[in-house]
Amino acid sequence: TPDTGNLIGEEELIRALAWGEYLRSHANRLYAAAVTPETTDAATLLSKIRGGRLTDGDGVILDSFTPRLISVKGWAGLATPDTVRKAADLLADYGWLVRDTVPTGAAGGRPSDRYIINPAALKGGAA
Repeated sequence: TPDTGNLIGEEELIRALAWGEYLRSHANRLYAAAVTPETTDAATLLSKIRGGRLTDGDGVILDSFTPRLISVKGWAGLATPDTVRKAADLLADYGWLVRDTVPTGAAGGRPSDRYIINPAALKGGAA
């Protein structure tokens, strides 16, 4: 633009505002993709683990769990074994849990998944 004494013209301002809105719409889509039910549920599950809420009937903190065990606790967002499994798999991807598939026993049936908790999760450290 011609020398205007450091003033921004109306046309340039309108273009800059439109460009900013365009970038904002892209940023919103990227951020929305990061907030999926799995990430919310995984955060809930990790919070419960770190808060010492994952206990047996005697109040002893567990070092592993099955999706069914979590689903029967009735925690928000973790009501079915499938939603717990998705959340736990995400935590396993980040090192908070280790997925262990328990083979079928002599009576048959399908294998089940058990998740072993990283001790750092229980102590509030980083995975």
